[in-house]
Amino acid sequence: MKIKKTHLLDLLSFSLILSFVLGFLFNENSAGGGEGDFGHILNNYELIFGNSFNDIDWSKYRDSRFPLDYFIFKLYLPTSLDYWRLNIFFISLITPLILFYVLKKKNYDLDKLEKNSYLLFIAFFIFISPYFRTSAFWMLRENIGYLFWIISMLFFFNLEKNSNITINLLACLLFSYMAFYSSQNLFIIPLTNFFLLFNFKKILDKKNLYLVLINLIFFSPLIIFFEFFKNAIQYIEIDEINRITFSYYKIADLFGIILIYILPFFLIYFNPGQIKDIIYKNFKIIVIFLICFSFIFWNYPNEDFLSGGALRKVLNILISNEILFKLIYLPICGFSMLVSFYFAFKKEKTLLFLLLPYTIFFTFINYIFQEYLDPILLLFLILYSKNFIYLIKSKIVYLFIYFLTFYLGAFSYYTFII
Repeated sequence: MKIKKTHLLDLLSFSLILSFVLGFLFNENSAGGGEGDFGHILNNYELIFGNSFNDIDWSKYRDSRFPLDYFIFKLYLPTSLDYWRLNIFFISLITPLILFYVLKKKNYDLDKLEKNSYLLFIAFFIFISPYFRTSAFWMLRENIGYLFWIISMLFFFNLEKNSNITINLLACLLFSYMAFYSSQNLFIIPLTNFFLLFNFKKILDKKNLYLVLINLIFFSPLIIFFEFFKNAIQYIEIDEINRITFSYYKIADLFGIILIYILPFFLIYFNPGQIKDIIYKNFKIIVIFLICFSFIFWNYPNEDFLSGGALRKVLNILISNEILFKLIYLPICGFSMLVSFYFAFKKEKTLLFLLLPYTIFFTFINYIFQEYLDPILLLFLILYSKNFIYLIKSKIVYLFIYFLTFYLGAFSYYTFII
């Protein structure tokens, strides 16, 4: 039985690699933003590769992310669109392989986990993400941040073994901040790593002081080059793509998106009997919370269909009546918020380093896209959870089918419907 399952996982891993290569060759756009964002990214490449740093006209820069990766690529790439595209594709292609290597360094019980096939299959899960795929195929920028994040965890795991603390701590934080400077929504990586590495029992511990010092050094570019970074971000604040504004209604969209990812994990961590007991014991609290949540967010604006993720898009297709839409959508978002925080408090407390900061952060973002959470939430659990790898073992094929269904739905929506 184990041999058959191992062969199945190997076959699925190979299929994911093949589909990934074919997706690149056929210019797959399963996230919707590939072709639209490609023009902005190409503009930035031409701007940065075609000028020295002092000669760059930053008013022509079209991105809300800092330009770190452009300058890294400029060190080894020629000024050629084909090389730029292949570079991002290759980085994306090797990312799960590096993730696999990092997971092996975490020293899981490989015999119990069907040796390498299981960890390799988990690593290739990111190839099911329509957003990871689209970023890889259309030269977008998210995937380089994921790669830096994964590399930072290699040194993080070395620190857990108390191996060469000085070097590993420096490397871990360096790549954590490189992830952040590549994609600002990855600010949770240096934040999470800081709190997990900080020794709260010995505040003045030498390692703590070193940790704080390194963080201050890597954070300092935001202070030193504040005007530059501020202007680089402000340059995209033209009318059609203004993304910086405060609205607490975005909390609903955030948890509407999170539900798609948190629900299968919740069903894996809790068996049907436990879920029944949770609902039975907390039924009144759940109902009251959903009513209050819907009341607080009742003036939720639904005029713009650009943000909000897959769930909101599907409901807007199925429901034309505005009141009925809110009566369904808002309780679902509130339910997702309850499930997410209950799951975090009861099973995966580290997930609070994602949920709490994002709940605040995304109230300042005008558009919340599905890609902001995909595949971040999955990677977060894979890399930081001590139990996730073990708990999903018996359900791995079902989890694969679930996310494959989501990918095929996204692919069909953007290929045949829009």
